[in-house]
Parts: sequence; C-alpha cells; structure tokens
Amino acid sequence: MQAFRKSRGQSGFTLMELLIVIAVLGLLLGMLIPRLAGVTDDTVDTVCDTNNKGVRYFTQMYQNKYGSLPNGLTNLVNDDGASLPEMEDTFADSPDGDAEAMAWEFWSRNWPGLYALNADEVSELREMGITQVYNLNDVDGRPMNRANLAEGTGVMMMGMEAADATSAPSWVNSVDENGDDSGLSVVSGDVALGNPHFLGRIMLAVNENCDLIKKGMIQASALCPGAVLHEENFTHKEYILVMPRLEATIDRLVDGAVIASESVDLVFVEDPTDTDSKQFEVTFEAQESWAFDMTCPEGHKWPDFDEDSWFYDSGL
Repeated sequence: MQAFRKSRGQSGFTLMELLIVIAVLGLLLGMLIPRLAGVTDDTVDTVCDTNNKGVRYFTQMYQNKYGSLPNGLTNLVNDDGASLPEMEDTFADSPDGDAEAMAWEFWSRNWPGLYALNADEVSELREMGITQVYNLNDVDGRPMNRANLAEGTGVMMMGMEAADATSAPSWVNSVDENGDDSGLSVVSGDVALGNPHFLGRIMLAVNENCDLIKKGMIQASALCPGAVLHEENFTHKEYILVMPRLEATIDRLVDGAVIASESVDLVFVEDPTDTDSKQFEVTFEAQESWAFDMTCPEGHKWPDFDEDSWFYDSGL
C-alpha cells in the first residue's frame, strides 16, 4: 500500500496567518450584521404596513358591501369592562415579569383612557353596525367574553376618559420620558402625542370572531410581525380599528365644557421650543362613518407620520 506523504515544499498556516484571517472575518461580520439587522427591521415594517393597509382595505370593502362596520370586534378593555388591559409600565425593551396584554409603544403613541359610553354614543355605534364586542382577556391578550354595547360600557378612547355615562369626559394625563405623570395632560402644551388625529376616537381590534372573517371578507385576522417577534413583552397581536370620532362624543364634550364648540382647530408642533418647528393643524370634530383608520398593536399607523411625537400648541 502506498503511503501518502507530505511533500517537502508543502506547509500549513502559521499562527499569525490564522489570527489575521480571524481578524478579517470578524471585521467583515461586524460590517455585515448591522446591515442584516436593518434588512430585518425593514422587512418587518414592510410586512406590517402591508397587513395594516390590507385590513383597512377589506374593512372598507365590508362597509361598502354591508353598509356598516364589522360587528364582534375586540373591545380593548379587561373582562370586567371597567379597566384597561395591562401594558408595559417601562420604556425598556422588556417588562418586569411576564408579558403584558398590550405594548408600551401602543400606549406611549396614543395615551388611551377608559371611557364609559353614554346612551347617545351607544346608539351611534349601533347605527355603524357595532352592537357586540369581545372584551380583551388580560391574561393572554386574546378576546374572551362577548358583551352587548350598552350605556356605561367601558371602551378604550384615545386621549380621553370618562368615569361613567353621566360624567363629563376629561383629557388623559400622560407621562414624560422618565415615567412622571405629574401635571402633564393632552392640552397643557408639554405632552408628546404620537398621533393627534386619533384624539377622542374609540379603538376596537379585529379578531377571529368578528364579521370581517365570519362573512368571508378575509380568511384570518392578520398578526403584526413586530408583535409576533416581541411576544415575550406583550400578547395582543391583531390590528386595531380606529373608529370615526362620534357626533355624540363631540356633543358630550361641548356639554361638559371640555371644548368650546362642535369644531375646534388644534395646532401641533414638532418641537415646542423651536419657533421655526414644523407644525400642522387638526380639526377636532365629528367624522363620517367611513372615516376610520387602522393601526397596529405597536401603535403604527399606515401611512405613518414623519415624526413619532407631536406637541399640542394651542386651540382648546
């Protein structure tokens, strides 16, 4: 048998050569990994925008076909109907302990409040097709018990709260970047708002039991890819329908002297400390039934704003 022998001129890598190769590979990986991470983030955002846009489109198709909004949506309050679901109480990437029902990002972009409907608001929602809801299960972020809309039903309202059906609504106190909620409110001029267009509007989420799926407009409720990736932080993953601002809500605000008239212009600025800062104006008034929006469970609207935060400037 012929033995294989190493030729005299053949040699292996030296230790120095191996170290150089390892260093070069490390440098290349250091350049590549951030790019791959960016692609992943972009992909998640693209899928989320596509889902967001798609659910909104099919909701519009449902409304065109049936003349109403889909019934049986998720009411984003706890099973008792008297409290909001637990959300992360920190700006950190992960909450203390187990996952909460909803994302801190959603909370910080919208500042929701628990709002008890009065009889006129219930009647207007019924005219839009919303007669029953599924209250959210705070344990795993899924809808649990079905409830009929009635006077006093608690719903999630953006930027506003009302203790009962007869009390005047009030603006929700927000928190600053350090979690301090002392003295901050939507109308004080020193609170950031992710989406001023959502102020005074109810949020209800798509779920597997809603008419959008039962009547075959879509096969399943789309899940937000960002929520799926961060399910160790929060559990609610379905897209959220932002209801039109109700005429009955505007009447209630006027009667309670919360706003001066049925149509108020609110001015928001990007940076309240800069006189040349970008600004835009929102007309705070009742909306038609077709004027709904859609947002993901992390609080991203499609199409999104240029800035995450805007500051109330004047108007109320």
